[in-house]
Amino acid sequence: MPDMQQAIKGGYMQVDFTFDPLEGKTNADDDLMSNFDHIVNKDIEKILIENNNIKANYPGWEFHGTCWHHENMFYCRVMRYGSVVGYYNADTPEELMEEVSSIYGYD
Repeated sequence: MPDMQQAIKGGYMQVDFTFDPLEGKTNADDDLMSNFDHIVNKDIEKILIENNNIKANYPGWEFHGTCWHHENMFYCRVMRYGSVVGYYNADTPEELMEEVSSIYGYD
């Protein structure tokens, strides 16, 4: 897998990957976070940190995010109406939620 730190700079990127960063990852049993209650599931956060082969959902009213952890960063692929609209990264899930929500809405 290419180095995600180099692929994403400044918290946001919009590129056509020549690889799928989510390929081969298994879905977690629960969401990492949700815009319904704006709470991060700390159990899922720990699972993502411990296992780079796991991904977790981040549902919002106007978007759907898929999150994963890689090399000390959390990442989120955001989709709207079935299309990828961007990739985001942050040090923590809370920062990631704030970044994504500030663009696509807090609901």
